[in-house]
Amino acid sequence: MTPPTVLITGATGFIGFRTLLEALEAGYTVRAAIRNESGSKALLAHPKLSSFASKSKLSFVEVPDILDPDAYVEALKNITYAIHLASPLPLPFQNPQTEIINPTLQDTANLLEAGLKTPISQTHHHHILHRRQHALPPPHFQSPLTVAETRVPDLQALDTITSVFPAYCAAKNRHSKRHLPHSYPRTTPLLTL
Repeated sequence: MTPPTVLITGATGFIGFRTLLEALEAGYTVRAAIRNESGSKALLAHPKLSSFASKSKLSFVEVPDILDPDAYVEALKNITYAIHLASPLPLPFQNPQTEIINPTLQDTANLLEAGLKTPISQTHHHHILHRRQHALPPPHFQSPLTVAETRVPDLQALDTITSVFPAYCAAKNRHSKRHLPHSYPRTTPLLTL
C-alpha cells in the first residue's frame, strides 16, 4: 500500500519545519509548498531531511504567488492531506491589515478553494488541516478572564498593532472566524487543530 502524500505549506517556518519532519518520520510522503527555489535548497541542506529526499519521500512544489486564486490547484493534485501552516510575515511591515491579515485570509481561502476544485479520486481524499493553536489573541487584546465571549479579540483595534507576532495572531483569529468551518460544504473534510 502506498503511503499517503501530504502537502505542507509553511515548511520553512518554525512550526512548519517540525511538522514536515514529524510527517516524514511517521512514514508519509511529503510535498512541501515553497515560494521559491531557495526554500527547497534551505530545507534540503538540513541534515535531518537529506535522507528523505534521496528516498523520494520529500518533494517540492513552487507556489510563488499565494494570492493567486489558483495558487494551490497544481500543488494539491494526488495529495491525500494538506496541512496549511504558511502565513506572510514581511519584515519590516507598515500596515498589519494590508501586509499580514488580508494576505493570510486570501492565502487560506485560496488553498481551501483549490481543495474544492481539484479532482479527487477514490484513493485520494483531501483533508485540509489548519493549525490554530498558535493563533491566540495578542496579550493586549485579552481580558483578565478569557471565556467564550472574550476569546476572540477586538480586531477593530488594529492600529495598536506595532509588531509582527500580534498581527500574525490577529490574522489567524480573523481567518478562523471568517473561513472555518461554516463557509465550506459539509462534504469537505476539514480539520482545525
